[in-house]
Amino acid sequence: MTFIQAVLENDYASGLLPREELRKLFDLLLSQSKLSAYDANRLKQRYFTAEELRADQEARDAEALAATRRKQDAEAIAMRDKYSGMADHTFQSIWKFTENYQYLRSEMTIAAQIVHDGLAAQLQKPDSVLTKMDAVYFLHVCARLIQHGAMDWAEVQDYISRIKEVSDDAPGNNTNG
Repeated sequence: MTFIQAVLENDYASGLLPREELRKLFDLLLSQSKLSAYDANRLKQRYFTAEELRADQEARDAEALAATRRKQDAEAIAMRDKYSGMADHTFQSIWKFTENYQYLRSEMTIAAQIVHDGLAAQLQKPDSVLTKMDAVYFLHVCARLIQHGAMDWAEVQDYISRIKEVSDDAPGNNTNG
């Protein structure tokens, strides 16, 4: 196969054969050989038609996009597992969960959506009771969710209208987690 590759790459040697035969050799080389990506792309530039080059680029772009999506899906699953596995789901813990992802926008967007999806369960009781500290962390979490597009202000207002704050920060008064 290295001989065929050498013929295809050499201007003089490739000039000895008709273009159709060179294309058949090229197709054979691609199907039978383990060419490096660099060599394959160089030969494709030489022997592919403009339409084939465009289709090849589109296929590579689609594969890159699919790989990115698979990676994002795996990251999202790992993040959901981490969120589900938290020892408690107080608003302070939820805030700390989002802190882990604050520096990477794509991860923070996923984390914000995960927190948003779980927020309704945190506040599902008609009369949710929060300590002052819980209320502070709740507002921090809401601000972060708004910032990353996982929640809008009307939804925050709805949650706030259902919360009752207690003045005592005693652990027994925390019904949030």
